[in-house]
Amino acid sequence: MAPRPLMNRPFDLAYFTFFAIHILATLFVDLQALYPQDWTPSPINLIPEWYIEFSGDPLIAGAMGFIDARDPTKWIWIKSFMWAEALFQLPVFILGLRALYRDDQKIYPLLLIYAASSTTTMIPCVWTVLAVPRGTKAVLGITLTSEQLTTLLTSYVPFLLVTATMTVDMAQRLARLVNQALALNNEKKL
Repeated sequence: MAPRPLMNRPFDLAYFTFFAIHILATLFVDLQALYPQDWTPSPINLIPEWYIEFSGDPLIAGAMGFIDARDPTKWIWIKSFMWAEALFQLPVFILGLRALYRDDQKIYPLLLIYAASSTTTMIPCVWTVLAVPRGTKAVLGITLTSEQLTTLLTSYVPFLLVTATMTVDMAQRLARLVNQALALNNEKKL
């Protein structure tokens, strides 16, 4: 059977777009907390600084040592998520783009694993953003304006919703494939 065009598969198109956008965010913002600054051109090094100044994102600021640098262990949890992003998620984004474009169902188990793990890691990220004080009272040198909170939530919550949706969707797709295989196996036995 010929693969269905990506434009005719709205969920796959959404996941494809999500992965393409996420590759850029991963390389140009998130992973800069892990690799030396001299690995990237100067203008790209400025992206996280601009992003933090604009959004007030405590997660990226903490991971990059911009806040509470005296005790880097306070932000080690987000750095561990970034290592998972570098070593697991980034390859999944690339494999996912290729497989979704080709309508290759063999990617479903990997996408289910990715989506479930990403949903799990997004919950503490959103929770942390919600816990940051608003206004002028700084905790660990961080406060968020209402506008920054809105910016962060409109960034983080869609990532949470897409990965949660992908988790359910891929689980359902795999269940259908297993049921089809079981039905075929039962037919052969008759």
